[in-house]
Amino acid sequence: MTQVLEPDDDFADLDAEIATAMAAKAEHSAIASKKQRLASLSSSRSKEAQYEHDVLLAEIRRMEEGIVWHTVAATALFNTQTCLMCDSKHRFFMGWMAEQHHKTDATARRFLRGKPLEDLPERIEEHNQGSVEMCSDCAESILLINAATKGQPDSAER
Repeated sequence: MTQVLEPDDDFADLDAEIATAMAAKAEHSAIASKKQRLASLSSSRSKEAQYEHDVLLAEIRRMEEGIVWHTVAATALFNTQTCLMCDSKHRFFMGWMAEQHHKTDATARRFLRGKPLEDLPERIEEHNQGSVEMCSDCAESILLINAATKGQPDSAER
C-alpha cells in the first residue's frame, strides 16, 4: 500500500530560505552583469557612454549597499552639550535615523536620515558634543542684563 503525502507546512521555513537564497543569487547576477557592462563602457569616450557609465555605477553601489548593510532599529538621535556658565545639560533632537549594521564588520554602523518604514525596535541615542562657553539661556540672560543696565554707571565708578 502506497501512501500519498499531502503538502503541509513542514517545509515552509525551508521554502522561505530557498526563496531568499534565489533572490540573493539573482541580485548578485544582476550586479555582475551591470559590472560587465560597466567594464565594456570604460574604453568609450562618448558623452552617452559616460552618462550610462555614471548611471550603472550608481545602480551598482545602491545594489551592493543593500547587500552589505541591514537596518536594525529606528533611532531618535540627540546631540547633548554642557554649558560652562550654568553647568546645565542641553539636548537637541537631530531627528529619526535608520540605524544600520554592516553584515561582515561587527563594529561598523551608520545612521541614515529618516525613520524606516519597517516595524523595527525604537531606541534613543545621545551623542555628547562636549561643553560650550555659553548656552542659549545664558546668552539671553546676559543680553537682557546688558539691555537693562545700558546707560547706567557701573557700581565701581560711583
